[in-house]
Amino acid sequence: MTSGTNVSPDGPSDKMTPAPEDRGRALIVGDDDLSAVIPDEILNDLGFIPVRVTSVDDAKRICDEVDVDLIVMSLWIGDESLLPALTTCMDRSHPPAVVVIARHDQINDAATAMRGGAEDCLFLPFSESRLERTLRNALARRGGSTQPPPLAPSPSTLQTRPFRPTDTPSTFHGLIGRSPAMRALFDKIRAISTSEAPVLITGEVGTGRTSLARALHNASPRASGPFVAVDCARLDGTECLTRIEPGAADAQSEIARASGGTLFLDRLDAFDNRAQMRLLALVQELEASALPDRPRLVASLSAPAAELVDNGLLREDLYFALNVIELVLPPLRMRREDLPFLLESTLARVAAREDRALPLLTAAARRSLLSYDWPGNLRELENVLRGLVLTAGGLRVTAENLPVALVTDRAQARLSAGRSEQNPARSPTGSVAGLGALLGQRLADIERAVIEATIAAEDGSIPRAARVLDVSPSTIYRKREGWTEDEDP
Repeated sequence: MTSGTNVSPDGPSDKMTPAPEDRGRALIVGDDDLSAVIPDEILNDLGFIPVRVTSVDDAKRICDEVDVDLIVMSLWIGDESLLPALTTCMDRSHPPAVVVIARHDQINDAATAMRGGAEDCLFLPFSESRLERTLRNALARRGGSTQPPPLAPSPSTLQTRPFRPTDTPSTFHGLIGRSPAMRALFDKIRAISTSEAPVLITGEVGTGRTSLARALHNASPRASGPFVAVDCARLDGTECLTRIEPGAADAQSEIARASGGTLFLDRLDAFDNRAQMRLLALVQELEASALPDRPRLVASLSAPAAELVDNGLLREDLYFALNVIELVLPPLRMRREDLPFLLESTLARVAAREDRALPLLTAAARRSLLSYDWPGNLRELENVLRGLVLTAGGLRVTAENLPVALVTDRAQARLSAGRSEQNPARSPTGSVAGLGALLGQRLADIERAVIEATIAAEDGSIPRAARVLDVSPSTIYRKREGWTEDEDP
């Protein structure tokens, strides 16, 4: 199915292909495993002569000597990164369309490649149909395909530049963050990783408490041991403790399973008072144990501990027994510096999981996603991006494609932000009663906020919004096109 290194087959094909003199060059850079999943037939059908190389030096040489229209490349060959080859090949007046092939543990390298000019990324494994679709879309965006995919948007409206932040994200055992709060959290994990003391994790719903517990496990000398997670909210307190405690009748206890590793009790406050009292005794027994392979106990709470104790949802003595070290996960609204990197990595991950092309975000869509408060935190972010991946068709995501909640939230923010600081003495009283946050704003901003909010209220339907606002749909389309031109770089 494939050819060897530096071979350019022109043999017969079942499908009509351009004459050799009319065909471009497709450079495939990777080891033999990559060659096995990039068949010549697909490249021939796209109108290309495949040229295969297995080293960075050969890739650079080919780019220097031959006009290359398409590159399909691994991120690594053995221990050698191929990103320098990408830089060389992109450093020309008419750079080729580039698609990188990555494993799921290479998300950060894939993001670097996208920032370096790659049009798309495919995560192994993938189907031949997915490969062909991705290559066609990449070529169409780069403008180098003689066979553009059907239903592609016109060049005048296509946002061809993927989201490429200027900085590289900091990562720590699967956690992503470069904000001060996250860097401080990483430092604290490093400091406590070798200890056997219990750890209490707190954070809002969806902030990634289990991921934090796993990062703590992986950063510790216990990383080679088991990580056993128990969701206390999914089980009755007595049933959950029966599973956890030594001597479980129906199966090996979770404590035994976690021997030499970490036992993570998620949403501990879901236990009733009686179950918490039994757990307290178990915690004290574990702490007093001299067994060298006893598991480290890590627990999480679904709300601040003080609030849970005050409301009688968490026993104070159990809290003090567990709270030797507390790790607090900040919500997304408190770590906005991390949102660009989280958007990029999460989008790539969900696209790979759904076996879909990686969509491009327009500037307006990006701004909406970055300005949203994300009350559901990482869980909400992943769900929203997953929906966009499934509905974007492998092309682009505009502000109009975003969920109603995000559009409404942004419209309300426009109305509430205003310019009240310029008129601090004014208040909505007397003849201006009820106008509230509208005071002091530009008429254009008020008009835009009302139009966007009305469209959101009508489930994204511009014709229905036009009827509500008593204007023609073309008026709204024209205004929105003007707003997009003002916003997009």
